Amino acid sequence: MTASIQSDAQQTDPLIENTANQIFKQHCSFETTSALEQGQWSESLWQALQQSGLTSIDFPEALNGSGAQSLDAFNVIRLAGYHAAPTPIADHYIASKIYQSLHIELPDDPVTVIPPSQAKHLKTTQNNDDLILDGLIKRIPWARCASTLLIPMEIQNQTSIIFLSRSDLTLLEHCNIAGEPSDQIHFDNFKVSAQQIKTCVLTSQQLTQIGALTRSALCWGALEKLLELSVNHAIERTQFGRPIAKFQAIQQDLAELAGEVASTAVTVDHAIRGFEQSPEEGSYIAAAKVRAGETAGLAATIAHQIHGAMGFTNEHPLHHLSRRLWAWRDEYGSEAYWSDYLGKSLTQSPQLSLWQWTTQQ
Repeated sequence: MTASIQSDAQQTDPLIENTANQIFKQHCSFETTSALEQGQWSESLWQALQQSGLTSIDFPEALNGSGAQSLDAFNVIRLAGYHAAPTPIADHYIASKIYQSLHIELPDDPVTVIPPSQAKHLKTTQNNDDLILDGLIKRIPWARCASTLLIPMEIQNQTSIIFLSRSDLTLLEHCNIAGEPSDQIHFDNFKVSAQQIKTCVLTSQQLTQIGALTRSALCWGALEKLLELSVNHAIERTQFGRPIAKFQAIQQDLAELAGEVASTAVTVDHAIRGFEQSPEEGSYIAAAKVRAGETAGLAATIAHQIHGAMGFTNEHPLHHLSRRLWAWRDEYGSEAYWSDYLGKSLTQSPQLSLWQWTTQQ
């Protein structure tokens, strides 16, 4: 694993990192991760994370949070990616930002947020003080495991959050390519009371940016583990009487893989630090999501080439990482979406030219 997020100005808390790493090691076995595809998510892992305060790391202490830095929160998310952890900690983090903006205590049970790109497919109708929802929402991360679902909606030219209890909803269970819950909900004349709707200072775009940064951090961790598995396999696997790591072609693949992972680590790290200082800034996050997505595709290809046929078997842990990388690269915006966003934000910015933005980072 690469070194922790560090800077002259700010460093991650080693105690938080060590605690998270030990919990993930204890609860994220090959069998536990595989069981997720059979519909069995690790509640014991969630309880361990929650009881250690790792599900509310940068949540204010005044609201019963841990009061740490966002750097530490994203470091835990990175470790979740490294261990292919079967837990909705990344989506719970997005929800925590909403609760924090509303000055509401964060529930102990998992909370998930319907991505704004999916929520916009809902049709809303005002009925006196109630809101009527109609439509089908797909690809809701970890909906079946959450106690509460949050729907960000643009209502009367402002972002509002609809709070729904999972027990009031009928879910259609689906999975993404990694086997993680990615469920559907069909709303048919579904009534939402005024008490379930709260105005939020976070915009839908800001929530999308936070979601994209969580996926970038997950990819960063998974890429670290992918590189580690590939290097170890190349050292241990022999062919023609010597380790395949001795062959120049494999060395070239490993060098390329290491370079891509390092590039992603630097870009995502920079975006996380940018988020710590200026949460509304989206250009760093866009660059990180593009870099993480591009590396996810290339790194998975190289890793499977190095592992050969063994890497495609269910018995080998490589697919737990490669399939998650393929899933996370598309969640909360693809490379195309964020490339377009980055290009527009830089060319339309009155403060910095593209050259200045690039060279001053």
